[in-house]
Amino acid sequence: ALSGTVEMEWPEWAPSFGPEKLVDGITSAGNLATTDASADVTVQKNVKIIFKDGAHEINQINLIPAKQKTSEKTCFPENFTVSVWNGQTWVQVVKKIGYISDGSTVSLTFDAVVCNGILIECTKLSTADDGKYILMMSEVEAWGTKSTASLAAPQDKKDENDEEKPPTDTRVNAALNGTVEMECPEWAQKSYSPEKRGCCKRQQPYRWSS
Repeated sequence: ALSGTVEMEWPEWAPSFGPEKLVDGITSAGNLATTDASADVTVQKNVKIIFKDGAHEINQINLIPAKQKTSEKTCFPENFTVSVWNGQTWVQVVKKIGYISDGSTVSLTFDAVVCNGILIECTKLSTADDGKYILMMSEVEAWGTKSTASLAAPQDKKDENDEEKPPTDTRVNAALNGTVEMECPEWAQKSYSPEKRGCCKRQQPYRWSS
């Protein structure tokens, strides 16, 4: 994951704590990435990392909690999953529920898999000193060996609640305004001539009675 590309929401008020901090190899106090804080307990945050050097076969991911200079809180997520991109889809390799961080490195091991990106989905955050929910982390490490596999770039994960949209109908009415050959009586040539068959307006025939 070192020097990889990180996609993560982060606030404008924290330019020194941007996503790149997660893959710079530095874990000293104050070197961290943060999201914005929220009073909403249901707020969720995601972190996606695309490997700099392409595919690797990995079997361990380390999540290193933030070490703040002004607080003992790590603001590490309580509920989260970790998935890897295998070139076609995101495959979940770790799921944690009710995790309480003590500040130590969280080492996650799993069966080796060839991938070129990881996705951390934090579904329940912990709180900062002000009681608001926030995600902070110092570093993300993905350990393994370089692979020669050529994998498609990681894509955004599809929401399970997204409904399949019907395909857009791109067909056209080929008969519209076409040339019509049809016998037509003289008494009806004005209002009911053949070209009416190729007209897009559908009108009821004119009827009269004495």
